[in-house]
Amino acid sequence: MQRPKKAGNLYKINKPQRPDKRIVESRLELNLHPALRQHERVRITHFSREKFRRGLNKERNQIPYPVSPKIGPYVIENPMFGAKNYYWCSCGMSNKQPFCDSSHAGTEFKPLKFSLDVPQDKMFVCGCKLSRKAPFCDGETCISMLKGEKPDIKPKAQRVEGDAVDTVLD
Repeated sequence: MQRPKKAGNLYKINKPQRPDKRIVESRLELNLHPALRQHERVRITHFSREKFRRGLNKERNQIPYPVSPKIGPYVIENPMFGAKNYYWCSCGMSNKQPFCDSSHAGTEFKPLKFSLDVPQDKMFVCGCKLSRKAPFCDGETCISMLKGEKPDIKPKAQRVEGDAVDTVLD
């Protein structure tokens, strides 16, 4: 018994037609809600990797402000001293708090390298990322934050409308 010949791949015969890429790009505005099309702050531009820069605008004195993953110190039991180097996360985005896991990539933050010169039983490492004695907790900053006050720091730049920074550290 012979099989009947197939007409071919039905997907190729009934292939859905995609609009040409140039046509789609020329009509990007049609994908927006009419209210957004009329809004003065909304504009459609094509993404360009060369023009895109993650972070803040230095020309407007925007300085990065860290995330505070914990109000209070991280207590490290029996820390190693001497040859052991620690890398303290200064951005607050690390999943290995209080130490760096390179989550700061693409930002202005850099980890702070430190080691202990004196043997200690416990090490109190800053969790709010605003301590004046970084990487160690000064205690004062966290207490003022818990009271609902802004930390007692000298602002280098004040917030400008539309900026992401409220108060900036020296």
